[in-house]
Amino acid sequence: MKKNALIIFLSLLMLTLFTWFVGYFPAIEMKPDVILILIVYIAISSDNVSDIFVAFMLGYFFDVFSGSSGGLFAMLRTVTFVVARYLNMNFFSKNLLFFVVTTFIISIFDSIYLGYQFSNGTDGFWYILKDSIYISIINALTALFMYRLFTRIERFSRIDRRKTERGY
Repeated sequence: MKKNALIIFLSLLMLTLFTWFVGYFPAIEMKPDVILILIVYIAISSDNVSDIFVAFMLGYFFDVFSGSSGGLFAMLRTVTFVVARYLNMNFFSKNLLFFVVTTFIISIFDSIYLGYQFSNGTDGFWYILKDSIYISIINALTALFMYRLFTRIERFSRIDRRKTERGY
């Protein structure tokens, strides 16, 4: 229970930081998608399938706060969790390189889909692909720097079995 509460708190904190980050840097055209990075980390590090609910709720909160069409980010973040979980189950690797590469790959497809959704098909494929690769590199570099923070928070949230056996 302690770990799930910490995951939800961390998720809401990341959502708040992301909205703050977007608001204070309007000159930067593309910003890292911290929510996507957090969901990829949760999918890779967690053994609970029920964390898909956290991914859905983060996407839903982002839908509500951004004013986008209902359910778009909720669906995307749920699919992101499932794909990252599938890659983790097949390659079973929990290290920095796997986290960064998985974030990069998922971010490319996520950005291409969002590029087509928000441009209504008016931009060409190569323009959307160029922007998708650019934002994916930004997300991968952000994931590289946030990995250590996530692992420390995860280590902090683990319950020590010796303490629970003694009753304190």
